[in-house]
Amino acid sequence: PDFPVENILDEDVSSIYHSYETGSGAPWVKVHFAESEVSRIEIVNRLGCDSCLERLAGTTIELFLGAVKIKSCGTIDVINTNANSEEDQTYTIPCGRHSCCSGRKQIAFC
Repeated sequence: PDFPVENILDEDVSSIYHSYETGSGAPWVKVHFAESEVSRIEIVNRLGCDSCLERLAGTTIELFLGAVKIKSCGTIDVINTNANSEEDQTYTIPCGRHSCCSGRKQIAFC
């Protein structure tokens, strides 16, 4: 795709990832990362796109260890309407600390 999943973790707000519906419901994405402890997830919505403001509304953030869900962290409520402000389009979802779990974790955006 033009907007690969690797863009999610590149820390460059000018790059984007665009999910695509797979025919099994709403678009979603799963990201694997090696950290053994997660305390928050930070998502920056696409900047400069007024029609994109509501796309993250209702997005759920969940942490998994393998196939087992270990935490439902929360849901994104889109309240900011300034599409050009990185601060207004940054959503931080606290997940607590999960020191009980080791190994590779994944994040699923649903």
